[in-house]
Amino acid sequence: MTDAQPTPRLPAGGGAGLSDAARPTPSAGRVAPRLLGYLGLLPFVLFVALFLFWPTVVVVVGAFQDADGHATLQNLAAAVRDANLSSFVWSIVLSATTALLGAVIGGLLAWAVATGRPDSLLRRAVLAASGTLAQFGGVMLAFGFLATFGFNGLVTLFLHDRLGIDPFASGA
Repeated sequence: MTDAQPTPRLPAGGGAGLSDAARPTPSAGRVAPRLLGYLGLLPFVLFVALFLFWPTVVVVVGAFQDADGHATLQNLAAAVRDANLSSFVWSIVLSATTALLGAVIGGLLAWAVATGRPDSLLRRAVLAASGTLAQFGGVMLAFGFLATFGFNGLVTLFLHDRLGIDPFASGA
């Protein structure tokens, strides 16, 4: 029927006739494929090391050095004085406020979608908006902000050219 070759059998005694060099060991042939499986992580590890860890190390080390490269705590003391401290406080207040508003509004919308009719307009609108807005973050958000409000942004040029208002006149 088929031309299959018979499988070779070990001699009686469980391979006692094999030399030690020919006898398979339990870990032989397993280490290389296991390590080879991690080779796919190499580009990611290099990317993280180059663009996350290295800049972090440079910033942290630089925070404790003066202009000559000597160790100092003056940079940290300057960071929590006057305008810098006020900027930190307002940044934290803004972050907490937007996080709280997002949690409350998102929670209410999620509740409305989960308990509402599956074919309702609200459900379709929320799901469509969520899918679209989820893609608009990071670099795309930064680009959108600059294209709208940057030096040559749509709103900036409209204010300057049509209304005679220069948003950067007070020194930006």
